[in-house]
Amino acid sequence: MAFSARVWRTLLATSIVLGLGGCGGSASGGDEVAVRVVGPANEARLAVVAAIADDEFERAAGLIGQEPLAGDRGLLIVFPVEDDVCIVNTGVSFAIDAVFSDSEGRVVAVERSIPAGDSRLRCHDDTR
Repeated sequence: MAFSARVWRTLLATSIVLGLGGCGGSASGGDEVAVRVVGPANEARLAVVAAIADDEFERAAGLIGQEPLAGDRGLLIVFPVEDDVCIVNTGVSFAIDAVFSDSEGRVVAVERSIPAGDSRLRCHDDTR
């Protein structure tokens, strides 16, 4: 699976965080991007509009204190270099899915149904 060329022309991403069972909110932040994940036969696997968290403050804040996300919304967390990336769901009142990608846009890991408030680190190598 890979992200569409449009996303990669915009920025290099590492992790897309999606709310599960959301009620309609959106992630904080002003900038947003359409994100599409496709399978090997170019079939759509995921399509969301994601707020962008691309600085240290926005990455640390993540979805803490936010309302649950609508099913078509997400948070795109961008890191400055490809490396070992870890996320937690501490302080978040809803479960999330997380999609991790490398600097080429290939999905390297998916974490499903991370429980609300879960502080366990979920780390993946070679993500950006």
